[in-house]
Amino acid sequence: MLVYEEVVKTVDIVTLSNRQYCVISNPVESGVVQLGQKKLVKGEKSFFLLPGESLLSGIQNVHVLGEEDALVLRAIEEFEDTLPDKKASKQN
Repeated sequence: MLVYEEVVKTVDIVTLSNRQYCVISNPVESGVVQLGQKKLVKGEKSFFLLPGESLLSGIQNVHVLGEEDALVLRAIEEFEDTLPDKKASKQN
């Protein structure tokens, strides 16, 4: 008996070192594609991208700041913290 199979696409494994990270666009969670969502993956890790997933900006290297270095952050989209307020829970 012959099995009729056809190779549609070869997918390479994504391998991150402990000094690398990547952002997956449209990640698959529990078998469901999360369209428009993003997922941060930090190394050390190896994985395959699932159908529909893609790397947003490829594999990125971690930048380590020195004693005289600083980091300035600016939000590019709105964010609402959904965690309980720590001050309120300490007062109870």
